Amino acid sequence: MAIKNQTDLDRASRVLPSVLERRLPGLSDVRVSSVRMPNESGMSNETLMFDAAWSQRGAPTTQTLVARIAPQQDGIYLDYDLEREYRLMCSLSEGTDLPVPRPLFFEPDAEPLGAPFLVMPFVPGRSLADDPPYTVAGWLTEVDAAARALLVDNTLRLLADIHAVDWRELRLDLGVADTVDSRSVIERRLAHEERFFAWASQGQPNPVIEAALAWLRPNLPGPGPLVLNWGDARVSNVIYDDDLNAAAVLDWERAAIAAPEQDLGWWLFSARHHTKGIGAPEPTGFPDAAQLVARYEELTGHVCSNLTFYEVLAGVQAATMMVRAARMLTAAGLLPPENTMALNNPASVLLAELIGAAPLEGEAISFIGNRT
Repeated sequence: MAIKNQTDLDRASRVLPSVLERRLPGLSDVRVSSVRMPNESGMSNETLMFDAAWSQRGAPTTQTLVARIAPQQDGIYLDYDLEREYRLMCSLSEGTDLPVPRPLFFEPDAEPLGAPFLVMPFVPGRSLADDPPYTVAGWLTEVDAAARALLVDNTLRLLADIHAVDWRELRLDLGVADTVDSRSVIERRLAHEERFFAWASQGQPNPVIEAALAWLRPNLPGPGPLVLNWGDARVSNVIYDDDLNAAAVLDWERAAIAAPEQDLGWWLFSARHHTKGIGAPEPTGFPDAAQLVARYEELTGHVCSNLTFYEVLAGVQAATMMVRAARMLTAAGLLPPENTMALNNPASVLLAELIGAAPLEGEAISFIGNRT
């Protein structure tokens, strides 16, 4: 959900034709219409959809395009690098069989839309929403258990394919040397989460996150394989075709080179959030955590280890995002100043449970539903 959309749609309608002509040589008579922002736009990058028509070598073309726009001000994450995401998507769409949309261009100039942005083709299909969560509303609640099981299995196959990418051969631009070792990778990731929490909390104490960070440091995993991590591995970041195959895999902004368990930990914690965390039952047909891990191991041949560590790591990230979201919602006037969301939210409740901390008292507050 977006707290408040920053992009001026009328201005976008006026300036996008000239941007397309400048960035895509050979186009003429460019027209843009139906500029809209889907409700699924997130708390980080904004998503703009529009229809474009042009002539190229005398041939008329009409296409629906998507612009992914960097935040105009501080968002929910500590750092953003949309150009890095653009380069990664280009590398994966050109060098692998993964269903990664090939971006048309990256615009570093903030002047047209208020922030840098990339443009890519729209991929038709069905996606799952986070607000309201797909576990309680939407088309997934209307299909049978067999269809849900197929969707999850197809997404696990997608994750296995992502992890099978030869990232060293592709020389992916992820700021990691070919010779990097897994210990330094996880130490750097933990240090990042510590900085993220310090930035999001602005000095305000948070006993659950602080206890989880203290738990993580002495429990660092030993050596292990490194793979391309999707970074936001979950079923709601996929566009599915009519047969529930993955037509497009989206949201690469947190992609990294890391242990396969890092993606799995995020998947497991996110699934837990959208079920137990919000008081919703597990959708029939969805595998439980043990079944999901076993299926991943069957698909990849990799025996998973240290999953509790990676779930706690995911919980720290999710709970810190809630700290930041609480501050953003309060500043926007969508939560009262005395709210306790930063301390008590579904992510922090689950995180406390994972590390064996005392249960949180009172009602957990979620950002779901606070949309403008």
